[in-house]
Amino acid sequence: MSQVAGVKERDIEGLGAEHRDLIKRWVTASFGIYAPITKWPKDIRKSYLEKTGKTISKKNSAAKIGAKLLATYPLLARLGETVNGHKCGWAELMYVESRAIFNTMKELMLRKVPSLAVHDSLIVPINQHSLASQALRHFYKQFTGAEPVFVSHAPKGHKLLIPDGLSKVLNRIASP
Repeated sequence: MSQVAGVKERDIEGLGAEHRDLIKRWVTASFGIYAPITKWPKDIRKSYLEKTGKTISKKNSAAKIGAKLLATYPLLARLGETVNGHKCGWAELMYVESRAIFNTMKELMLRKVPSLAVHDSLIVPINQHSLASQALRHFYKQFTGAEPVFVSHAPKGHKLLIPDGLSKVLNRIASP
């Protein structure tokens, strides 16, 4: 979910890098109450003022920021829905994501490929990038029913070879 708040990863119509802090606050608050927020809670307005020295303007109301985020990420509108007896929210997202990561690591272990989980990502040997990407995509789709978006990072001076068939997956080479 960290990528949802990352303005760099997908353009959100009408919002730029200067809105990154408000986007993160909107996503965090919405996950916290299991529903998209329409008004900024007092504690968010207060902490934003303390951090920036500015109040949140009407043009950056929670409803306006939320409308733009929901237009880009429509699944956020489903926060709080009950699916398979579970309310959809932050804990469920973390659990599903952890199952995909865990099962990917198990698959890599069976193939004698070392991996290290760091937050919502995996570190693997560069020559095993393709295998790890395929496994993670498989398990993520198995547990969520959704096609994941990957952002791959290669050490400086290295390039990742993206095999045919991964065209639906965004693989970008970025320096760490």
